[in-house]
Amino acid sequence: MKNFIDEIERYSWKVQPTVYKAKLEENWAAPYEERRHAKILTTSDLLCFAYQIANGMEFVHSKEVMHRDLALRNILLTSDYVVKIGDFGLSRRTSGGKYQKCQNPLLPFKWTAPEALSEESVPIESDLYTFGILLWELFTLGGVPFEQLKTMNKVINFVFNEGKIMDRPPFAPIEIYQLMILLWNLDPKLRPPLKECKWHIMEQLQRASPPLASRFNIADGYEKPDRNLPRLPNGKTIPASRWISIPPMSYQDATNAAVDIDN
Repeated sequence: MKNFIDEIERYSWKVQPTVYKAKLEENWAAPYEERRHAKILTTSDLLCFAYQIANGMEFVHSKEVMHRDLALRNILLTSDYVVKIGDFGLSRRTSGGKYQKCQNPLLPFKWTAPEALSEESVPIESDLYTFGILLWELFTLGGVPFEQLKTMNKVINFVFNEGKIMDRPPFAPIEIYQLMILLWNLDPKLRPPLKECKWHIMEQLQRASPPLASRFNIADGYEKPDRNLPRLPNGKTIPASRWISIPPMSYQDATNAAVDIDN
């Protein structure tokens, strides 16, 4: 697995946080080399990273492999801002788009899709939910998902019983947050495929920085998806019950099946 699946030097998002500053639209036009040497991350850079991760995961899924531990801590970055996906220790080969669990593994529950915690047959779309969590991490510059929820039960209660989602990250364009909402759907079948994710990310990248967008070959399959992004009033969060389709799986089922590794 070439291109995106390499073990290279690890990039830390939490070392010297005052050095890596995210700038919004006013700095999108700054020369790429100038920004790179100044250690400044713009929203365009974050979109560029997001596109590369989506592209890499599309390649992984094309090999019928489920990553199962996609998170910002497992994303590597070269000095010239080329993204690599790492840590395939929990990855599994799928059959018919699903992976059959043989035991309850230790999983990072804050990143794990609900069905992966409660069902024996886990669809490859579980990685899409996790990709949504990764996008949230990325556009908060390494924020901790569900930071105030310290246990698995509290996270599950937040998602299932209260029907809530995390707030929009400070550096995420509204359209990217809308994409996160689609990826967090509790019904795996309703999550947008990675090809569709790439389209929405590239659309934002082309608006923000055409020179950066031109680094990627998008000639193949770059077509507008049929699905529209969900509308959010005034760019704020909306109750999950208005856009999430809850599958026939109870909160108690997920609680009983999940494994808490943050004791």
